[in-house]
Amino acid sequence: INAEYMGVFGNDKFEHLVGRLSTTVYMDYVLTSKERSDLQDRREIRLAANLCKILQPFVDGDLNKFHKEVERQCQLLQNIPFGCDVLHTVGRSYQLKATQALKPNMKMDIYETRNIWKSRITTASAAWGLVVEFCQSVSISRPNNRQALAHQVLPSLLQASWEFSLMDMETTTLRVCHKALYDVSATLEERQKRAQGLLILADAFQKTQPMVPSSIKSRLRDFIPNM
Repeated sequence: INAEYMGVFGNDKFEHLVGRLSTTVYMDYVLTSKERSDLQDRREIRLAANLCKILQPFVDGDLNKFHKEVERQCQLLQNIPFGCDVLHTVGRSYQLKATQALKPNMKMDIYETRNIWKSRITTASAAWGLVVEFCQSVSISRPNNRQALAHQVLPSLLQASWEFSLMDMETTTLRVCHKALYDVSATLEERQKRAQGLLILADAFQKTQPMVPSSIKSRLRDFIPNM
């Protein structure tokens, strides 16, 4: 399934923003709890450095260079399959953490918790849909129809994996932003400018639009015949 997952979603195109998704790591390796935690820590540190690099022109006052980089980041992802889903998810996390940094007295914990739980509920619903579809398919299939059954269930399996990945992106980028915006090695002024630049980046990400809007499942079914 990992090859199909990578082929459909193009994870390598997102890696500078979200790192290697937990979904693909778990498909390839059996890790202990500590190994998963250490891997996630390294992922977040690397992504925080990437984010600071993107924001540095804004911190330096080179607005022309910064806006060109923002445009490049949007164009890099919005025209590939599911790219806008990534940009919108990452953009929401950026907006939340930047607003918190610029308005520290503003209570947004409830919003943050609600957003994360909304993602988790969507993930659980997708996984349950997969189980139901699989059970229904098994009940009416014959042993020699396994390949057809796998072909039928694959869209739901990929959808469940993708919903989990979106949740993974959201929780990871929230932590990445915290590292970038509360970096003690940077001055208060630099951290404030990072937050201001992050708001601009968040707005640009969330305004991107896919070339052909459609549901995730319908887009997945378009890819299945090519696998």
